[in-house]
Amino acid sequence: MWNKINELSRENLSQQQIALKLGIHRDTVRRYQIMSEAEFNEHLRREARRHPCKLDPYRDFIVDHAVTTEKILSLISENPNITTEELARECGLTTDGVYYHTKRLREKGVLIREGGRKEGYWVIVKKP
Repeated sequence: MWNKINELSRENLSQQQIALKLGIHRDTVRRYQIMSEAEFNEHLRREARRHPCKLDPYRDFIVDHAVTTEKILSLISENPNITTEELARECGLTTDGVYYHTKRLREKGVLIREGGRKEGYWVIVKKP
């Protein structure tokens, strides 16, 4: 944003014209025009700390979920005939946990199960 404002300033656009073009308030344009690049970067760092992300409380869950999904896909790619019990043991989940993850992957069209429960095998259709 800082770069764009200064670029438009060098083109001799007024603060109001820059604000309209970028869809921001003219006071923001004025404030950014006064700042040096170092000051702008410091401003961004302060703002990032001041406003935490709404997902911060769930960050560990989201990361664990993604890691577990990748682990399941990796195990299936190594052995398409792997059972849910074996997946549960390898991933440290319950069989219901494996079912949850494989169901989400099937709903996304990433994974399908060919054949029956006993003689069936997994097919990875596409990477998530």
